[in-house]
Amino acid sequence: MTSMSIAEKYLNKENKRFITVDSGRAIQYYNSGIEKSKKGDYKSAEKDFSKSLKLNPANLDAYHCRGYARNEIRDYRGALEDINKILKINPNYKHGAYNRDLMETRLLDLKNCSIAVLDIETTGLNANDKIIDIGIVVYSKGKMIKQISQLVNPGFSISSKSTKVHSITNEMVKKMPDINKIQPEIKKLLKDVDYILIHHGGYSIPFLQRELGIRIFSKKEIVDLLKVSMFIEKSSVKHDLDSFCKRYRVKWLKNHRVINEAKAIYQCFEKMLHKKGFTLGEVISRFK
Repeated sequence: MTSMSIAEKYLNKENKRFITVDSGRAIQYYNSGIEKSKKGDYKSAEKDFSKSLKLNPANLDAYHCRGYARNEIRDYRGALEDINKILKINPNYKHGAYNRDLMETRLLDLKNCSIAVLDIETTGLNANDKIIDIGIVVYSKGKMIKQISQLVNPGFSISSKSTKVHSITNEMVKKMPDINKIQPEIKKLLKDVDYILIHHGGYSIPFLQRELGIRIFSKKEIVDLLKVSMFIEKSSVKHDLDSFCKRYRVKWLKNHRVINEAKAIYQCFEKMLHKKGFTLGEVISRFK
């Protein structure tokens, strides 16, 4: 009699009976699943791996392959079930813990995390320009719970050319605090959030890092609506905020105060994920 594998021993103990293994047909379905996976037909492959496991539930590789196929067809809950089954049988299975964490991330939704939406307005686009308006809105489990809307004194005169773009005048910021005065409040607000959502990070992140400090953002996962849209919606649509709002029927007050833009960013992001069938976790794992 041949010795039982670790999986067979576990299943015998778990089921309190000896399992019946049709190894010949199980291998045929398993091999068929492998070939279909190679061709990119993951839906059919998943069915073959399931048939193989029904005939031989001791094949850990079949659980692994079915989990991979389920991941490719975006059945993350099913993939997580396969990974957990593997780890329950063999806690030391290679890459098991990593894949479990990855699937748990991909199942993450806006309704079960906290996310801060952050937007800014500046005196210009150069390295020596400064933030003059900052808006932060914090959402927890899909509901807005906190916000900051603050004009900022840049320490120098705002040009008329810049004012034409954002409508913020020198008179409006004359008695406003500089960025250092509001930094503690911003740090406190961002401290406990899981993620930071922005639009067009290539513009805003350098300013935020220079004026608020890199450490605030180094430990936070930053999601860029612009990049996510380019991934999900491709280049067939425009990715500026105004186009987003028109596309997803989001109403926003266009008075150039960035707190309103931050709220619009969240609504557009939420509606895009829902309409296109993506989870927050999918886009986070994509851009890690």
